[in-house]
Amino acid sequence: DNVLVRQALAYAVNYDGIIQGVWGGGQKMDSVTPPMVGYAPASTQYTYDLEKAKALLAEAGYPDGMDMEIAVSQEWEPANLSLQVLQADLATIGVNLTITPIEQNALYAQHLNGDPAQALPAIFSFLGSDYPDAYQLLALAYGSRSLPPATCCNFSYYSNPKMDEIITRVETTLDPEERQAALQEGFDLAYEDEPYVWLHSVADRAAMKDTVEGWEFNYINGSAYIPLERMSLGS
Repeated sequence: DNVLVRQALAYAVNYDGIIQGVWGGGQKMDSVTPPMVGYAPASTQYTYDLEKAKALLAEAGYPDGMDMEIAVSQEWEPANLSLQVLQADLATIGVNLTITPIEQNALYAQHLNGDPAQALPAIFSFLGSDYPDAYQLLALAYGSRSLPPATCCNFSYYSNPKMDEIITRVETTLDPEERQAALQEGFDLAYEDEPYVWLHSVADRAAMKDTVEGWEFNYINGSAYIPLERMSLGS
């Protein structure tokens, strides 16, 4: 539980290389959420900087590097490839990353059992929202009410009374400016404490002929949402 180690790892990710080379595109995350209601970039931003990563590791007390393990769903090929890229970069700064593929249901059953001592050291996972408001992802990923064994989604077992107080202010204020200011505090604290290293929001593509009319993108369901009752084929 060392914030400098977490920050070091965030600087060791080849964001563009992984997003473009492995996932075929997407938008690098610069906040807790991609652009939606309430979104704003966090004050702290992490870029691919191995020298800075190495310096932070030394400051954290690991000048010679360290060993770490991360679990990933064995069925999720892009995630496994992403970790292989990260593994190679971490090796250059003395971090020996062990990648442990696990069947997906078994991975979440073990990690989210509610006991941090029995949880996996780290996991590669994903998170999505049920509605396009930044509050939901902030509360789900960082709020103490979402700690395991809650259904979702504080995968990092992060608990910070300051963050909980921020989330409560977002939930209770009726002033839009106060709400946005509280969200910004939450985004900034999330990226300072860095219990997660966010990679990207995925590119969602829908292929169709240019004669299709009436299709619209649905934020929640993406390209899986097809409003057939409003669609038609133009000439």
